Amino acid sequence: MEGAGILEGCWHRALVFSTYPRILFSLSVLVLLDKEITKALMRNLTNMLGISNHGSSIINLMVPLSEEQRKTVAQSRFASSKKQTVFFRICLSQSMEVVEYFLKNCSPDVDEICELSIDDDDEKTIVYVSPLWSAAHGNKIDLARILLKYGADVNLQTNRKSTPLRIACREKHVDMVKFLVANGADITAKNVDGCMCLMSGTGNAEILKYLIEIGADVNAKETGHWCATALHYAVYTEKIELVQILVDAGADMSIKDKSGHAPYACAALNTNTEMMEYLLRMNTEPVRKCDQGIRTFRFCFSGRRK
Repeated sequence: MEGAGILEGCWHRALVFSTYPRILFSLSVLVLLDKEITKALMRNLTNMLGISNHGSSIINLMVPLSEEQRKTVAQSRFASSKKQTVFFRICLSQSMEVVEYFLKNCSPDVDEICELSIDDDDEKTIVYVSPLWSAAHGNKIDLARILLKYGADVNLQTNRKSTPLRIACREKHVDMVKFLVANGADITAKNVDGCMCLMSGTGNAEILKYLIEIGADVNAKETGHWCATALHYAVYTEKIELVQILVDAGADMSIKDKSGHAPYACAALNTNTEMMEYLLRMNTEPVRKCDQGIRTFRFCFSGRRK
């Protein structure tokens, strides 16, 4: 192995170009007595980052370094943006063997926030997240398990106050949702818009039922710009099954959002006659008592039935 037999050295700042991924990053490295070995060591390490089948080689390259030196490597950030650490990239791309090696031998900050680009409604969005949040987003339960084993905060929030549980609910990762709850995830945590996990879970019937079973408040309202309930969210999915789950659990159909719309009015705005008929059939009294939006509701309802 190139770099084996290293006995001593000192710190040096070096800029190394990685051919995969092709970005420049700054790394505190050991300057070896044999400079050619130094070059070979760094070339191999940087080229292997991001390549999933080179995990054992990455470990072998780290072994000769001292504990403090390995820690410096793990927490170094890529110079192109300074937004991701070596350990965060390891979590994104490497096997659980490599991740656990770094956690056990390199003492990285398991909760350090890094930049991540994700697909959000067909658009690329930049978020600042922990490795555990990234694991929840990608439905990587084995990674989440290892991170929690080494002290990751299950309720650590992103720059928009999203938690790992909330993103798991939104991405419809049923098993991840149950795993995080079993490890202490808070189902009442709110993001920057005041949206809670039950609202984020309205896209999946199994998640919705599970959150209700463990005590989620079906009538809780956002504290942000919309001030809606989970029932409002479910109505906008246009899936009656999800609305039925909430209604059967006691969701109040008379609660209005910030615009003064109760769930039936949201269905009317969507001209969803099946949803309107269901809500009207289940509870007509709150509809009759609510003036705002009722004319729209009746107009759409009568017009679509002709």
